[in-house]
Amino acid sequence: MVEYSKIAVIGAGPAGLLTSLFVKNIDVDIYEEHDGVGKPKHWAGCVGEDTAKFYTSIFGQDIVVGRYDTLIFHTPIGVYKLVFNKPIIYRLNRPILEDRLLDKIHGKGLNVFFKSKVKPGGKAGSIIVNSTEKNYDLVVVAEGAYSKFRSKYIGR
Repeated sequence: MVEYSKIAVIGAGPAGLLTSLFVKNIDVDIYEEHDGVGKPKHWAGCVGEDTAKFYTSIFGQDIVVGRYDTLIFHTPIGVYKLVFNKPIIYRLNRPILEDRLLDKIHGKGLNVFFKSKVKPGGKAGSIIVNSTEKNYDLVVVAEGAYSKFRSKYIGR
């Protein structure tokens, strides 16, 4: 088993915060480019039934703001509608979810650094935070759709 003493998590959205909550007995630094969680405001927050049950078991039913039993696909050859006998997609109130995750993060004593622009460093475990290089045993990337890390390492 690999042992880590210090981990960086890039991104304070649901993926980064939830990952940080499950890390035990290791120092975790969480970096977020915005000045708080829940930013920028956007639609993201649609999950399946199992994920919705998981989140509501921790944070309460009020984080679910929509339940959908229909999928509509618009394609070049037509519109297709699938109707299910129960909801299969749940929309979460992402700002409230992230606020509640952050409360748990603070309760665990983890470090969250807002307004922190992070880029990949020159070697494994190295990141550049606001022009300062820092080294970690492990870097967890949860920075969203426009990932600088994904662009560097995967090319998309």
